[in-house]
Amino acid sequence: MKKTLPFLLFLLAFSINAQVTLTNNTNNSSNCDFPNTSPIDTYSVSGTVNGRNAYVSDYVYDCSENSNQAYCLSYLQYRIEWTGTEWELRAFLLCDWELGEACVPASVAYEGAVYATNGANTSLPPNGEWVTSDYLAGSYDCNFILSGGEDPITLSGTCTNFTGNSPIDTYSVTGTLNGRNLYTASQIVECDPNYSQATCVTRFEYNISWSGTEWQLTGTSICIMELGETCIYSNNGTTLMASNSANTTLPPNGAWTINNYCDTITLSGGEDAVLSINDLEKKDSIVSVYPNPTSGAIAIDFKEAVTDATLRVFNVKGQTIITKTITASNRETINISQPAGIYFLNVTLSNGRQYYEKIIKN
Repeated sequence: MKKTLPFLLFLLAFSINAQVTLTNNTNNSSNCDFPNTSPIDTYSVSGTVNGRNAYVSDYVYDCSENSNQAYCLSYLQYRIEWTGTEWELRAFLLCDWELGEACVPASVAYEGAVYATNGANTSLPPNGEWVTSDYLAGSYDCNFILSGGEDPITLSGTCTNFTGNSPIDTYSVTGTLNGRNLYTASQIVECDPNYSQATCVTRFEYNISWSGTEWQLTGTSICIMELGETCIYSNNGTTLMASNSANTTLPPNGAWTINNYCDTITLSGGEDAVLSINDLEKKDSIVSVYPNPTSGAIAIDFKEAVTDATLRVFNVKGQTIITKTITASNRETINISQPAGIYFLNVTLSNGRQYYEKIIKN
């Protein structure tokens, strides 16, 4: 008999981090040392700019008029903001010297040169390497790496059954469709009529979008060959390549169901699935866990042999705490070392089918 549980829905929400961190990743980190305050710091949300979170470095500034020139260099405050087209790391002058050798608030609203940029169209500052600006490149050897922000939407897998550019790529937000973000592959689709037939294969534009009932990966034929051996522009229809029925705000992480052309598609940088109690207690589930509740160690039994699957455990914030690849198994064991609370087990098969179990740790 199916158990009755008090909650109808557990939503594993996309986590909006309040802080991001910049580090310097160079062979000689001293070459990125600044004579005053440094952008290598932790940044906290200070408000919004152009509809997205703005971040300010956490360094505390002293702009006292009693400080002498030897102590008071020009003090800069660093901010990370979305301009509308890219993310920028900028410097703002707060304190300055004057000829009387006193430290005073800056007399002009100086918004210094851009120090670094990242063109990823993400809701939060994008994780990973940022492009150091020409302003710094001549004097400093900086390679800014951001963490605590947002990973880009990325597809991995294999698509070997067609000729043309591949959907295995990183995707950026290019608009909205049916109330949710529309993502387009970063590859530039070229349709140069001067290409010969030998070099002009069919080229596709790939999109990830919400249809209203499921997430879909689609490919639209943009360029095709004609008998005159030239590459011409043509919208030759859209093909559904893969899908995922998880009702999430962002595209769901994990394996997607293959519809056409590809062998496997796995998405990362999106959102963990919305889990309902019905999802967690499907009668046809092939997964069972014990002991549950547990003190940490768990055995996971499969009613049938599982091959080429992914096992994940995540907390109620949607943060993945355990990831394990299953090659061929009827049983797996894991240990949850995190504090007592509610966790969720997800097993995703190679065909995209997913099974969930709720785990209680005492």
